[in-house]
Amino acid sequence: MTNRTNRLYKFGRFLLKPDERLLLRESEALPLTPKALETLIVLVERSGHVVSKDELMQAVWQDTFVEENGFTRNISVLRKVLGQRNSGNIFLRTT
Repeated sequence: MTNRTNRLYKFGRFLLKPDERLLLRESEALPLTPKALETLIVLVERSGHVVSKDELMQAVWQDTFVEENGFTRNISVLRKVLGQRNSGNIFLRTT
């Protein structure tokens, strides 16, 4: 059994604490909906690998039907929170 407690992920100015369900920019907590945060956790845990839309939807929504706009909205929210448009940092890339 893998001990997954106290996982921390640092990228750019951000610190993601999945076990606390918390994203920080420097020391400021950033508000995210539960599904947007779960989406970010999946993407960060698979950093460096291509994650298909189907794979991401299965990981975040599992056996729940979700419309495409729910998925798209989460990605848009994450890009806004991560400041991709303003800073030039690219944490999420769509291919």
